[in-house]
Amino acid sequence: MFKWKVLFVCRANQVRSQFAEAILTKLDPYRFCAYSAGFQIEENLYPSTQGIHPKAYNLLKSRGYSVNELFVKHFDEFLNKIDNMDFIITLCDKDLETPKVDYPAFLGQPVKAIWGVHDPVLLGGDEDKKDRTFLDVFNIIRRRIELFVSLPEKGLKELSIKPELNKLDKPVKIEKKIMPDDKPHKKKKNKKNKKNKNN
Repeated sequence: MFKWKVLFVCRANQVRSQFAEAILTKLDPYRFCAYSAGFQIEENLYPSTQGIHPKAYNLLKSRGYSVNELFVKHFDEFLNKIDNMDFIITLCDKDLETPKVDYPAFLGQPVKAIWGVHDPVLLGGDEDKKDRTFLDVFNIIRRRIELFVSLPEKGLKELSIKPELNKLDKPVKIEKKIMPDDKPHKKKKNKKNKKNKNN
């Protein structure tokens, strides 16, 4: 059975790309094979959680995501192990991080995209603030992947030919279309139009 292969990349493969791999694996394991990697991994860091940041590891585990298969991997490990990727999605912050990732020429010419997400490890604050930041990052990535997996097979095929995956980097704009606050504004406009017609 054919499955779309998706590689998520971030700086250290400690949080963001691990979130993405776990989320996609749980949301749609029948159509997708999710992988994750980092290009500046720190070896022997967080050995009890397989190199994953403990806050990220515990957050996933507490929400029922499988963490047994998750561990830190360097981007270079995929050069010889995977010969056909469909999508490579970078989760690095576009403003705070400047990853110089030279993507290899995988067979099949994978579609590359950037979903800019800040690294919660680099942000300060007390423990409560850090917990909220990790949760915020998790939710941002989850919403984007939900949009991604909601695409029908035809839509995924179009994305694999036409690199428009970056559009999913703006989930907030999509959410605003269904905000309940939008409804009253529309009603007010209709009332004005009726008054003008009566005059």
